[in-house]
Amino acid sequence: MLSPTKASGLKRTHIIDLTQDSVSPAAGFRSSIESSTPSQIAGSGMSCTTEDSLPDLPAFDPARAKYRDNALSNVKELCDLITPYVNSSVSLQNIATNASRWANDPAGLLPAKPIVGCVGGSGAGKSSTQNSMMDEADMARTGSVGNACTNIPTFYVETIPEQTLTYAAKVEYMNETELRIFLRSQSDNYNSFTFNPQAEWSATMKLEYGNLAKTAQDTFHCILGNMVAFASPGATVETLRLSHESDVDLLENMVTCVTWQLRKLQTTGVAPCVFFETDSQEDLKARLLRLTDSDHGEDTSSLWPLVAVAYVGNKTSALLKHVTLLDLPGITDTNQLRVDMTHRYISRCQAMLCIVPTDRVIDNPEVERIIATYADGFPNALAVVVTKSDTGLDNNLARELLRKGQSIGDYDELCNERTALKVQITELKASCKEAKKNGKRAKTSTFEEIDELSDQLAEIERKCNVCLYDARMSWIKKQVCSDKKRHIPRNCSLEVFGVSNAWYTHMQSPGDAAGVAYDTIVKSNDTGIPALRKYLRRLAAPRITIADDDLICSKVPIFYRALQLWIEDCPSKQCDQMLEQVTLWPAIWKLIIDTAEMETQNLSKSLMYEIRKAFPASQRGAQVFLDGLDGRLYASQFRAFFHKNGNHQTSMVPTESWNEGMSENQTGEIIQPKWQTVRPQQSTSFDGAVEQMINRLIELPSKLKFNAAAMALSDTIFTRIIQAHAVGLLTDYNTCKLVYEAAIGEVRVNATSDRTTGFFTQAMLDCYKEGNTDSGPGVTARLKKLLRDYVTHERPFEIAADQMEGVMEQIIRTHARRIHDKVNERLLGMETEMRQLIREGGSKRVTAEQTARTNIAMALPKFVREFTAIEELHARTKATYT
Repeated sequence: MLSPTKASGLKRTHIIDLTQDSVSPAAGFRSSIESSTPSQIAGSGMSCTTEDSLPDLPAFDPARAKYRDNALSNVKELCDLITPYVNSSVSLQNIATNASRWANDPAGLLPAKPIVGCVGGSGAGKSSTQNSMMDEADMARTGSVGNACTNIPTFYVETIPEQTLTYAAKVEYMNETELRIFLRSQSDNYNSFTFNPQAEWSATMKLEYGNLAKTAQDTFHCILGNMVAFASPGATVETLRLSHESDVDLLENMVTCVTWQLRKLQTTGVAPCVFFETDSQEDLKARLLRLTDSDHGEDTSSLWPLVAVAYVGNKTSALLKHVTLLDLPGITDTNQLRVDMTHRYISRCQAMLCIVPTDRVIDNPEVERIIATYADGFPNALAVVVTKSDTGLDNNLARELLRKGQSIGDYDELCNERTALKVQITELKASCKEAKKNGKRAKTSTFEEIDELSDQLAEIERKCNVCLYDARMSWIKKQVCSDKKRHIPRNCSLEVFGVSNAWYTHMQSPGDAAGVAYDTIVKSNDTGIPALRKYLRRLAAPRITIADDDLICSKVPIFYRALQLWIEDCPSKQCDQMLEQVTLWPAIWKLIIDTAEMETQNLSKSLMYEIRKAFPASQRGAQVFLDGLDGRLYASQFRAFFHKNGNHQTSMVPTESWNEGMSENQTGEIIQPKWQTVRPQQSTSFDGAVEQMINRLIELPSKLKFNAAAMALSDTIFTRIIQAHAVGLLTDYNTCKLVYEAAIGEVRVNATSDRTTGFFTQAMLDCYKEGNTDSGPGVTARLKKLLRDYVTHERPFEIAADQMEGVMEQIIRTHARRIHDKVNERLLGMETEMRQLIREGGSKRVTAEQTARTNIAMALPKFVREFTAIEELHARTKATYT
């Protein structure tokens, strides 16, 4: 290993303090480096800016950007060549226009960077970790544990609009609507706790409401401090008290005062804002703090609570080229404003870092709540970052880890080696001291040996620290992953990283990191920051690869194919290629409607399954009804019921239906409640199918952007046709739906009533028909027995259910066919109209068009060959990584 001196290229001066008995690493060259600047030595001899090893993915291949640039240059050169000919052909003009939209906007071809939110308790080290990731000393404001430094959501991006210098910031404030809502909520929070406390509030609730009230009071004093009524905290309390007692709403006065202040600012859309840029990081930080710092002093008003969001542009950060960092206020902050801001902006993130210090990571309810709440929303994009991992690395920690069953690696051997080195250095220094005492000069080789041993001791110290650091992080990872596993979605993982921001700061600027000795050796990977950066870049990799593929495998090839089709001048071929998606619509629609029919049939079958499952109960209910007939009817009346198929009425016999009576249990307990659940869903699948097809129609213009033949068309050529048929398709469907729902309603009536077409009535006809032939003595008993036997053995409930299922199946099938035919007719009509429109456009010719075709045809092969080579290299690069 290189010594710190050799790594930095400095020459060691052999000066040893012989009066010092204790030994510290690298003591022999401390005096020689004190006059050197920190950037010359950087603690471990590393330069201030460390270069991370990038993920082994095609998105970070060194040649990737070159392929993109070459592909764009190829297209731009060809566009320049065809520009003089665009007026000769409307189709050529459309091709050139469509290509120039992306060819002249390289920034627009870059993928949207994933937003990585940093959440955690106040003072957990969120801002410090972001400083380390961005390679900035103090861009995000840092502080101590429990001291919240992030007051508002702050996006750290590579550049923001209008930025020309190294750094820039834009602070956006609430618009007037948001301002009114905000001030009203603050007023309500204050009044609820101060003037309307509830006796049933628990101690926890009182604390929570108290925090809300204190936040509201501080907010009013902060933003309205230039008014006499809110000039001090005491004046603010008195003003709010008088307002409540006199029942005067201060909202309009507050809004007027604040709006007057905000109107002095710039505006972004409807939101006031402040924009500035600079080449100085210190200047950026100072100006940004003046706008967003909550510690503004009681005698100075500030609008910081009205800041909605801040954006900071930093062109120097390598990480921000791939991701956007979002520094969020602490979610357990006593200032409820910061908590609300955090939850509102988390929904904009694609990844999340839960940042927590080492001493608070295990059994932390805050970490538990964050992971439980957000694990589902960030599958494989949620990580726990353990900060301050460099603290407490000593023998006590080693013993504690061993007690917990965690291996500490070679720590004991390293400690023994360290002790031996210290003894050797002490002995050598003692010999030098003895030589000086005797008036002799120590040998140069002795000084060199002390220096070499000091270098070895410094490296051993580093290894001891790293050994315990790794051991503790290994134990923490196992504990966190095991404990939080229940919250993580299936087939997803929770990443855990340990970082030392103090070590990273020391590595950049020795002496500036609290608690880290000036001469401590630290390597970049020891800090954990490179591993965290690599993880974030991996999250960005898929977007980068997709953007590259979109350009090299899609946009450029389509552009060349469009030119080739235009050169060939074959309208029928061009038309077929242009409408290849449209010609597939009937087949796609058939698949969609068949799926909807199957889903609806399955829904119907689920209802029938519930009905059949309850057959025993339905039969018992029928037998109970039949038991109730005993002694109520004469023989002639009994026979009359059979003669009238179970439904009889006379002046002596009130209206009564045996069919309804026998099926009452089934109707009331099974069919009616189950129908209430199933009925609203009977059209859901068909509604979704039609909506899906209409969306396909509406999305056609955007799909045609990936069609070479369509590049020769105007963007709006099919707009009128699509809009007209989308409306017509929906109208046709609604007409079919009315017929379908009426038929389904008829099924319900037949399933639950004693009409002639009723399913149970039809199932009982054979029983009544057989009973009509019986007469003579004992007829009543025989007819009762016939009813009981028929219900039990002939299974009328099963027959009725089969009939009901068959009718519903036929209704659904008929409805599906009717919708299919209507929509299919429209799709075919659309294709015919589109073909006619294309033919009309293709019939227009300009005299110079043929000349343009000839000249471009001669030049095109050269560009195609060049691009084909780029395409092959791009494909080969991707294949290398797979």
